[in-house]
Amino acid sequence: VLGKRIAMAIAIVKEAARALAAMPLLMLSPVFQLLGMTIFLVPWTIYVLYLASSGEMKVDTTTNVRYFEYDGNTKYAFWYMLFTYFWTSEFLVACGQLVLALAIACWYFTRDKTKCGNGTVMWAARVLTFNHLGTAAFGSLIIAIILTIRAIIAYIQKKAKKSGNKLLQYIMCCLQCCMWCLEKCMRFLNKNAYIQTAIYGYS
Repeated sequence: VLGKRIAMAIAIVKEAARALAAMPLLMLSPVFQLLGMTIFLVPWTIYVLYLASSGEMKVDTTTNVRYFEYDGNTKYAFWYMLFTYFWTSEFLVACGQLVLALAIACWYFTRDKTKCGNGTVMWAARVLTFNHLGTAAFGSLIIAIILTIRAIIAYIQKKAKKSGNKLLQYIMCCLQCCMWCLEKCMRFLNKNAYIQTAIYGYS
């Protein structure tokens, strides 16, 4: 029944393998993303550690356990740092997806495949840098906002579980499920939007 679709899937995988063979530099794309993430995480971790130590030290007299108590501004700063983590990590993923889409689109629409090579990947990186960073930033911003909302819902769920409020737990669980579905849909739409950007040059 699905013979034609299976044959098409096999043909697509074969074409993808040919594209990778022609442009082996594409396989290093995750390495560059990991390097970018490492460069970002070093100062981010330092800032978070400073922020975590900026609270007021308190001692629980019953258990003799020390803990930090934070004011409202510090809590907002924690949420801001979490949002920057989500946005930056998603931005790096989006950049990788756009470079891949640009390189593959160029390879696909070039009649003489011998003209495509690692230079095509470098061209894709240049086009991303000078033309489509805003597209990657906007797409990653949408995902970052959704992830931050999910983190806030998870925080409320934790508080509701401690307080034993069953109704709030159920509501938050439903909201978390809806936000998870929205995140998956937006990831799918983003990826396809990046492919459209690569093919047509739309923002």
